[in-house]
Amino acid sequence: MRGGDGILGARSSIRSTEATILRIRTQFLRRRERWLVVLGVILHAVYMLSIFDIYFKTPIVHGMEPVNPRFSAPAKRLVLLVADGLRADKFFEPDSDGNYRAPFLRSVIKERGRWGVSHARPPTESRPGHVAIIAGFYEDPSAVTKGWKANPVEFDSVFKRSQHTFAFGSPDIIPIFCGDMKHSTWNSYPHEYEDFATDASFLDEWSLDQFASLLNRSNEDAKLKQLLQQDNVVVFLHLLGCDSNGHAHRPYSPSISITLRFHFLIGSHGDGHPSNTDTPLVAWGAGVQQPVPVSENHHHDHTLRFIDDHVHDMPTPSEWGLDGLERQDVNQADIAPLMSTLLGLPCPVNSVGNLPLGFVNLSEVEEVEAVLANSKQILNQFLRKSLISLGYLGWMIYLIVHVLQSYTALPGNFFRKDRSVYLRMNSWKVYFSGFLLMGSVSIILLVEHSPPLYHAYFAMTIFLWVQIFCEYQFLKALWRYMLEKEISYFAKFLASFIMSVFILEILVKSFMNRTIYTWSFLLVGIIATIYLLYSIPWDSGIPFFVWLACWFLSIFTLMPAQIPDNTKLVISSGFMIVVIGAAARYLDMHAGESKYWFSLTHELRKPKFNILFLFQVLLVLSSSVMVSLSTARRTEKQELPVLHQVINWSIAGISMVLPLFSATGILSRLTSIFLGFAPAFLLLSIGYEAVFYGALALALMAWILFENAYLHISRMQNSSSSIEAMEDNLVSASEDRCLQLSDMRIPLAFMVFFNIAFFGTGNFASIASFEISSVYRFITIFSPFLMAALLIFKLLIPFVLVIRYDTVKQHHAIAICHLPFAICHLPFAICHLPFAICHLPFAICHPTIRKELWDCLCPDCVGHEKVLVEDRNIWKCRGKLSASFNGFALPSTAHHFPFLSPPRPRLLCPAPPPPHPLLTTAYYRKSCPRFEQIVQETTTNKQISSPTTAAAALRLFFHDCFVGGCDASVLVSSTRFSQAERDADINLSLPGDGFDVVVRAKTALELTCPGVVSCADILAVATRNLVVMMGGPFYTVKLGRKDSLTSRASDVEGNLPRPTMSMNQMMKIFMSKGFSVQEMVALSGAHTIGFSHCKEFSSILYNYSRTMESDPAYYPQFATSLRKACADYQKNPTLSVFNDVNTPNKFDNMYYNNVKKGLGLLSSDHALSSDARTRGYVEMYSRDQNAFFQAFARAMEKLSVYGVKTGRRGEVRRRCDAFNN
Repeated sequence: MRGGDGILGARSSIRSTEATILRIRTQFLRRRERWLVVLGVILHAVYMLSIFDIYFKTPIVHGMEPVNPRFSAPAKRLVLLVADGLRADKFFEPDSDGNYRAPFLRSVIKERGRWGVSHARPPTESRPGHVAIIAGFYEDPSAVTKGWKANPVEFDSVFKRSQHTFAFGSPDIIPIFCGDMKHSTWNSYPHEYEDFATDASFLDEWSLDQFASLLNRSNEDAKLKQLLQQDNVVVFLHLLGCDSNGHAHRPYSPSISITLRFHFLIGSHGDGHPSNTDTPLVAWGAGVQQPVPVSENHHHDHTLRFIDDHVHDMPTPSEWGLDGLERQDVNQADIAPLMSTLLGLPCPVNSVGNLPLGFVNLSEVEEVEAVLANSKQILNQFLRKSLISLGYLGWMIYLIVHVLQSYTALPGNFFRKDRSVYLRMNSWKVYFSGFLLMGSVSIILLVEHSPPLYHAYFAMTIFLWVQIFCEYQFLKALWRYMLEKEISYFAKFLASFIMSVFILEILVKSFMNRTIYTWSFLLVGIIATIYLLYSIPWDSGIPFFVWLACWFLSIFTLMPAQIPDNTKLVISSGFMIVVIGAAARYLDMHAGESKYWFSLTHELRKPKFNILFLFQVLLVLSSSVMVSLSTARRTEKQELPVLHQVINWSIAGISMVLPLFSATGILSRLTSIFLGFAPAFLLLSIGYEAVFYGALALALMAWILFENAYLHISRMQNSSSSIEAMEDNLVSASEDRCLQLSDMRIPLAFMVFFNIAFFGTGNFASIASFEISSVYRFITIFSPFLMAALLIFKLLIPFVLVIRYDTVKQHHAIAICHLPFAICHLPFAICHLPFAICHLPFAICHPTIRKELWDCLCPDCVGHEKVLVEDRNIWKCRGKLSASFNGFALPSTAHHFPFLSPPRPRLLCPAPPPPHPLLTTAYYRKSCPRFEQIVQETTTNKQISSPTTAAAALRLFFHDCFVGGCDASVLVSSTRFSQAERDADINLSLPGDGFDVVVRAKTALELTCPGVVSCADILAVATRNLVVMMGGPFYTVKLGRKDSLTSRASDVEGNLPRPTMSMNQMMKIFMSKGFSVQEMVALSGAHTIGFSHCKEFSSILYNYSRTMESDPAYYPQFATSLRKACADYQKNPTLSVFNDVNTPNKFDNMYYNNVKKGLGLLSSDHALSSDARTRGYVEMYSRDQNAFFQAFARAMEKLSVYGVKTGRRGEVRRRCDAFNN
């Protein structure tokens, strides 16, 4: 008799009548599988949606009560300072001169406080970092869609538990925590202050000044003083200057020396490396322990305390000079319970942090109480989140019961002993109880106004467990069966169970360490080869092929996750894929006689699909050629032709359709699928991942050959099976054999290959560092969603191979058996999925993107430039997220300052703000259809008759918009009662041609459509038309402005830049209007036309200093010529010189070339070429006129909507120089 290898292959001897009954029962169970599949799809769809409930809506769980600590607060007030961009190593180590950067804090560490390193989690952005510090839980991925600057779901925090919170700092952080808190006093500086091209240390000065002002006011304000002196008060200062300066000047640049007074050093942005996630922590004051010397046997129990993959409590570097003091490392989320404990407050209800006892100075009883409160609060979250896990557990058990009933010999065995096994007695009671339970739960959920999905979660869970309890008799019989078995059986079963758990644990561990797969495949290759060598002849080639394929695949998880460019390797991979396909084709045509390959290649009729195969090979080779051509274009910094894109899309699309027309034979279909997806994968590859595609196919083929060899060996061993054993098969599975315990290897192997398909070429960090050139061959316009879709498609292609190869050798029941293992693995995958998707938006603009690629990808995108700053090249990408994640803490007597600094996304090249919602290009389409035509005719005639009109109108437009907005206020004439803007000192030199062209256009329009068109719109459109006439760029002008109701000369001072201003003064004015340094430099290019009066630059031309007559920035011969031309400027104030001495009547980039050569007129011109913050832009625009035109056009579009008046805030003047009333 055949002996099974375990529970799934038990012996049975059943008479024909019993066999008939069981066969009917089995057929019923098989029919039930159709509904089981539907149920599985619904269940996984619902529970996959739970990912978005748990992670992508919020990790916050509501409905929990805070756990109040049962001890008195050690401190009354707490001061929290957070510095963006401060690295632990750079904070603790000395500078190049051997001096420590924070002497005061070092004295605190050594004399009266505690110190350590706080370990943060990527993404290293400000919002999730601050949430971890203040609320105690890690980033809310749903906030990705809001730029990490808003809270999609309200959450608890230390601030909300306080009596009152005072907060000052960044507008991106402070409102998140204090915006909706009634018991808070807060303020933040304007967004315009955050300019990466300026010295940002004043941002910290602003925050500290606000706090100092608060304390000073309390001396005179009794109510404020009482508020500050009450218990449980938190003061929060967010210091951003270090982070902002770090983006622009980098950590080691001398340009950030001013900021070192506050933050000392800056890190880089966020790949999870310790240098980007290790942040210094210093604390002292009431309730904080004193410094503790390091003892010889000092150690931390971090193996019990920390659960993430950070390496904690590493030896303190000797250069820090703190070897003799005990160091306390914490997770970033541990800061929230630390602050709560110091103030005697309940921990935030969503906090996942553990109280770091090494920081607090409490008695043993108080420590126990504090830890107990912290543990209860975390336990509450666990209990609230357990429902989803309970549903998955029910689904797993339900599937296992179904498999045991349908595909094993157990039903016959149980039926022979007790027919009541299949009588679901009292099942109605189970259903009724489930119905009552579901009804009760639904009522509770309705009362709590829970989302509909919550009802689905409970319904699925209850339904599955009801089904399980209905199989009580079967489970009872299974338990009795297990108890009757011998010890050897249990040993085999236990060994299989341990091996399964071990493999699943390896899969989970691989999420953090992908090199595990290397050692796993090296070991599997050896074991499988040895097994085959002992079982089948070595000359079949299968053992050595399996060994070679496993070892080849093991190489890739040792390679870097961030794939380096290697076009030659991608191209050669195309030829390797063709060779593999040809070998498979040859095997399919000639190896059918081998008994080890028969089931793989045998077909009743051998169809010939040579043409299809050759066509697929041609497409693979064509894709390799297109990879070479596309990469060559990118290397030469040329835009990818549309024809190339069309060819690439066509090759990828057609090749994926062709496998549908391949032969139905197993190997024929597999080969066709392998070749069908190869072109798309090659076109999306940039390096070794193209080779991995072929290696994965070889390993999958080796897996199939191993299974075929194993099947042949099993048939040989069971060839003498008895009739009784055959009846066992008949009863259990009709046309299929019974499942055996050894069949568990198949779903486990599938899970391994399914994971290696992803981790073979990267991990979640590699998604975060997504190389944009992966999609360059398909798209040349910056489109994050399409790029992300192509990236995800590329990741899915290896999964397609694994799934298709797996179906080749699956027994129907084995396919069902995949599910429990997959579900066991699913929660771990789900835990990592949100972080991968959160990384994706950052990945699209990762810093590794090269400029030449961006020049081709997005030639119209302003802000993707290479800028020279302090002899360092820094890449700036509009929308790029770049920050670092660091900080330290500053407490004082009776206060606590746990101080950390998470980073956050920054827009290095600010995108222009959206235009005013009431402005539109078609504003006058119906009310004044000839508006554009009339203005065009007027400006053309005026420019022809007076060539200085363009420069005059352009300057007039600037002066109008910079004072109160683009509202035609500069056109109003003064009266005897008030002095208008046009008569302010700086506006007296405005040429009359600018006023005249607007007046002429207004007169013509009043005759055509009276009282409709505003003077502000006329000035904006006339300026644009005149710029275009001079050879400049066209830009869009939105219409619908109203004219101002006021015009005061007193408003002008401080709003317009003067030629004698320093660069800092000019930048301050532009920044106050919302313009970046780059936009300021682009707008300065308007000096390429027009002239300047000699009196405006006479001070640097004639009286520069005691030793020099003229500014040395002038080219010597040019200065001599200027002195001659302006010799009589005092007698004749109207003397003037062209701004552009080479092409004064042409709008081009010659102005920047002149400035570089010392041919600029004004001191501001010289500053542009000498200041490190602007010099790079001058260099770029002098070389690339197209870049200047694009930047100028975007800046003008932004300027034209600055401060516009609409609705009742303005009027349409009848005359441009006077108000209607």
